Amino acid sequence: MKRFSALLCALTLLLALTACGGSASGDALPGISLEGAVLEQTVDTYSAETGKGIRFQVYSFPEAAPNLEREKAWAALPMDGTLISSLYGGPIQTSGGILCAAPLFADGEGVPLAPVFEHGYAMFRDRHPDAKANDPTILFDRDKLHFDLNVFDSDSGLLYLMSIDT
Repeated sequence: MKRFSALLCALTLLLALTACGGSASGDALPGISLEGAVLEQTVDTYSAETGKGIRFQVYSFPEAAPNLEREKAWAALPMDGTLISSLYGGPIQTSGGILCAAPLFADGEGVPLAPVFEHGYAMFRDRHPDAKANDPTILFDRDKLHFDLNVFDSDSGLLYLMSIDT
């Protein structure tokens, strides 16, 4: 009986953690279902202990690619210059002047993880506690970054999910 109780407790804990996990679905990605999608690449430096790191995931859609043309949460590319600079590095205008940023989503040698996106859709979500609007132009006016950047590349049919917390 003790073994059954321990197994039941472990199963309940596993289900609870899965329900609260970082899987993007439902309203988090309007117009996209990850059901049937294939995780092609993942980089996760997030630390639960410090609350800092990045998450970078790439999904393919073997069945049918999402059509985001009519989804209001997704904006047609090109992205805002601040978001482009956060992906690949470059100059960023801040309230204090121009800042030269390194790529935020990069490998251990500083090489950007994301390819150059030409056609597709992007969705930005500012998760900073002081965020009042989903305005990427003010990201680097803060001392900490908390945001999600999701990009669907129409040319490759790949979905890129990127999150950062500093």
